[in-house]
Amino acid sequence: MGEEARKWFLKWVLNMTTPLSKEDIDNYFERKEVCMKNLKEKIEAYKNHLSLAESVASEIGDAIVSAVRDIIPNLKYSVGFSTEEEERGIDVICFFGGQGYFGDGDDFACLVEEVFPELEGFVDTPFGCNIPEDKVDEVLERLRELARTS
Repeated sequence: MGEEARKWFLKWVLNMTTPLSKEDIDNYFERKEVCMKNLKEKIEAYKNHLSLAESVASEIGDAIVSAVRDIIPNLKYSVGFSTEEEERGIDVICFFGGQGYFGDGDDFACLVEEVFPELEGFVDTPFGCNIPEDKVDEVLERLRELARTS
């Protein structure tokens, strides 16, 4: 990938809070096709994009866990997960832990999606992470504060 296309792509990724226009998407694919002439370049770009996606997902997971750490002390996350029934890659941030938070209550991923609807389908709690009713409002407030300040 050429340097101009790389700079444009990084700028686009760092400004992901703004919706992409059709023109932005067309420009990306036009630059990608011009800059990547052979399979080796495409493989390298693929690996770089995966690495970037995993890094950004980790930053998102870190921010969310940090925001609620004192409410859910053992909450952790992973980028991707695997169970006997299901496997997901870097396209999902998996939250788990929160010792004592596995019974009735609201699913943590649903609370995250409520505050960050753009993460719908990209966060999950496949191992269970339900937040007790008496903690839900506090968790939502922390997540809203994170959304306002970041």
